[in-house]
Amino acid sequence: MLTDEMEGPTAYRGTRFCIQYAVRAGGGCPAREFYESLSRADQAKILALLVRMGDHGQIFNKEKFKKIEGTKLYEFKSFQIRIICSFQPNQRVLLLHGVIKKKDRYDRSDIETAERILAEHKGRGEQ
Repeated sequence: MLTDEMEGPTAYRGTRFCIQYAVRAGGGCPAREFYESLSRADQAKILALLVRMGDHGQIFNKEKFKKIEGTKLYEFKSFQIRIICSFQPNQRVLLLHGVIKKKDRYDRSDIETAERILAEHKGRGEQ
């Protein structure tokens, strides 16, 4: 079980969800690094989605947030920018991996990377 200190850096704490960055076994935060690499304008668009989810608990627009078919993962979407996430206990959303998606379908490697990041994040609490 992860303690509060180990959960990960907070991207946004809302009234419904706390949205945090997953932390890999080596200490990196891939979704945070991706977010910080975006232009200020793109960061603002993604942050608006995080605020919406954190404060309201859902985003109805499938063009902005949806489940990734065939997985237990979800994605925040702004045009080609995607941040893959996972819902966790205690009203938390973990941001796992960010990609610039150029095709209709995900590369399987992007899903596998997000799943590996999630496993590493959860594994940190078992050490």
